[in-house]
Amino acid sequence: MQFSMVATNAAGNPSTVSVIGSPVKADGTPSTAVLSSCVYTSSDPTVFTVAADPATPNGAIITAVAPGTATLTETATGTEGSGATEALQGVASIIVTAAPPPPPAPAASLVFTFGTPQ
Repeated sequence: MQFSMVATNAAGNPSTVSVIGSPVKADGTPSTAVLSSCVYTSSDPTVFTVAADPATPNGAIITAVAPGTATLTETATGTEGSGATEALQGVASIIVTAAPPPPPAPAASLVFTFGTPQ
C-alpha cells in the first residue's frame, strides 16, 4: 500500500494525517479481532514521524518532515472472540512530496458494461 502527502500544508506548517490500522483475514476480508498494544513506527524519521493519536484509540498521526519515501509499520496484538491472540503487522510506503501531485486526468470516453442476455 502507498500513501502520498505533501511536506507542508497551505499555512506552511508540516503536513499531518491521521492513520489507524484495521485487522483483516488472510483473504483480505475484515476480521472481528480486537486490536491492542498498537505501535506505529517510521523507517526514516527524516521523512516522516509518527506518534499515537490521543483522540483515537489505536490510531496515530503522521507528520511530514521532508520529501522522500519511508515505510510506516504498525504492530499490534489481535484478540479473537475465542480469546486466541496473534501478533499482527501492517506496512505502507509513505511518500512525502515537495508539491502536490497533479490532478487526475479528466474523463475522455465511455465504456460499456453489458448484462447477461435473457
